[in-house]
Amino acid sequence: GVHFGTPALSPAGSPGVSPRSVMSTCTNASRFLAAAPHVPTVRLGNLMKDVVQWCDHGETEVTTLQARIDDMWVEEVVLGCDTEIYGGIRQAALEVEAGTRDTDSAVRQAHLLTEEAESTALHAVRTRMVARDCVRYQGGVEALQSRIKRRVGETSASVRPYMERLKDAERAAEVVKVMDHLLREAQEEYASVNAMKTAKSEVVLELQDKVSQREWMQRQLAMSLDILEASQLFGPNAAPRDAEHFFVETVRRCDADDPLRQRTLRCLEHLRLWGNAAAGALAAVGSVDVDDTDGASVAGRCEEDRSKASPPRAAEEASVSGECTPSRAVLASVQQSPASDSGTSVPDLS
Repeated sequence: GVHFGTPALSPAGSPGVSPRSVMSTCTNASRFLAAAPHVPTVRLGNLMKDVVQWCDHGETEVTTLQARIDDMWVEEVVLGCDTEIYGGIRQAALEVEAGTRDTDSAVRQAHLLTEEAESTALHAVRTRMVARDCVRYQGGVEALQSRIKRRVGETSASVRPYMERLKDAERAAEVVKVMDHLLREAQEEYASVNAMKTAKSEVVLELQDKVSQREWMQRQLAMSLDILEASQLFGPNAAPRDAEHFFVETVRRCDADDPLRQRTLRCLEHLRLWGNAAAGALAAVGSVDVDDTDGASVAGRCEEDRSKASPPRAAEEASVSGECTPSRAVLASVQQSPASDSGTSVPDLS
């Protein structure tokens, strides 16, 4: 439900969550992370999925919301007609009860109210359509009009027995009591529908506002960076070159069937996938050299690793993807060497 953040799929991200609530959550979370970035209170995967889902389905979610708004507007029109009918019959019954109107006149007035209600509602639809460049309601204007005619007809049929009771002045008080109840229910439902429609309309305006979209995406990006940069991989003593040597030397000393060896390879494979994603993003938006601790840039290091990769699979992947990460070089180095003295190669998990 295209919260920024649900609509939603939407910047709402998560289905069933409104964009407004997600935007509020993201804002509060961003402030908290800014004060304590070492405490990742928001899941990184959720932040990324919210943006990806919005980019893929955001426009569809806006259209769906607009259709729902049109649906609520029709409901408002119908409920407005209901209140007119209930209120008019109530007034006629009060006049009969007070003796200021004869019963036949009251019945005629009640029937006239039900007839006028439909024409008033249809006029409201035509007026709204003149001010709209398109209708998101499924079925278009014809469906809107048909629904209004059907609903007003249902209301008219439901109150017809009470209009007939107005022929008996002694039953006027009974009619007043019933109309009071129906009128109160219709007014409460109208207020509820109107509040929901207003909220959804505000969400649509936010979702269509390019400035709001940009600000929301910047918040998502800032929180994602807070989480990533809080990792020890970004610490001052975590050098990619050291990581490569560390894993090569430690894994080589594990037996081929050592669970720790397989666990390490799975971890390195996961890091390699993240490295591929980072390389793809850099290729798309532009790269920047980042020094590792011994003075070589990440870009230069990747080029060096690419030229040194000896296994055919590693060389092929590097040439196809144009990407390189420390973990790719580690996998290549570890997987081509036997574990301990067993002479058994590590299965290729990539």
